[in-house]
Amino acid sequence: MLLTMKLATLLLVTALVHAGRSGYCQITLKEKNAPLEKVLAAIEKQTKYVFLYDPDELKMVRITINVKNASLQVVLARCFKGLPIEYIMVGNNVLLKKRHSENKIEEIKTI
Repeated sequence: MLLTMKLATLLLVTALVHAGRSGYCQITLKEKNAPLEKVLAAIEKQTKYVFLYDPDELKMVRITINVKNASLQVVLARCFKGLPIEYIMVGNNVLLKKRHSENKIEEIKTI
């Protein structure tokens, strides 16, 4: 009986630790001049996150990234640094869209 209680406790602790770490991702990527879609697919394979985007907006974008055991937030910041793309995280989905420049917004207002 004591052995059964110890085993149940061990299983419970293991399950709780695993559940607590499920939101934390450690991503390792090393890509040079790779299509952004390829990098996003690699991130999806290493995490539980799914990227939603218009493929036509990203098909010509190429990036270089080298990260080891990085969080999703760090990887996304490096992926989109200097690019006209912004992202919004909603649950396990990452929505991507082109960032509108301030000049275009001003042009729309003046029309």
